[in-house]
Amino acid sequence: MLLINFKTTSVFGIVGSFLLIFGSLITALAFEGQSKEPYSFLNHFISGLGENGVSKLAKLFNTSIIIGGVHITIFLLGVALYIGDIVGYVLGITGLIAGISGILVGFYPVNHTKSHFFVAAICFNAGILFSTLLSLHILFTSQGDFPRWIAIPGLLVSILSSVFLSLPQSSSLQSHSFRIPKFNRPRIWILAVLEWCILVMMIIFILSISIFLY
Repeated sequence: MLLINFKTTSVFGIVGSFLLIFGSLITALAFEGQSKEPYSFLNHFISGLGENGVSKLAKLFNTSIIIGGVHITIFLLGVALYIGDIVGYVLGITGLIAGISGILVGFYPVNHTKSHFFVAAICFNAGILFSTLLSLHILFTSQGDFPRWIAIPGLLVSILSSVFLSLPQSSSLQSHSFRIPKFNRPRIWILAVLEWCILVMMIIFILSISIFLY
């Protein structure tokens, strides 16, 4: 373990997480879809909050993604430095890729369909890799960098993401829902629910580590 005060890393993790939380909640409250429907976490994807021309506060949401993403990127790099050694090096590269691609999601909302799903996919997969590697390190390392319970939300991110990716319609239907006006949206869309669950677990994982480091 590196004998360094990582309070700054903790603060970046907390601030970044709450920027994402409040950006999402405020935008969702003001949301009115193409069929004049309110936003529901049960059948709307995260990307819909940043859709210009549909989401009333799309700019607010995309800005929260960009600024929150910068904070989260610094946090991920700080965690990598805290771990150190080869594991920290791998986490640092993975975290940097996840962070930069996450920031780009804010610059390329879903209106830019191809660019959006490209950077979102990189962020999603790099984020899964980071949380999986860090969780396994926490569980099986003898260094004791973190208490083992912190690995639980990280492992849940990995499990939920695996389920999400295993569903055959995961990418095609999501992009389909943005391209077609008045898309016939199911009341409960398991893909959307899983996507939100993954984000919530990721934020819990970040906040758990941040509180420990503070």
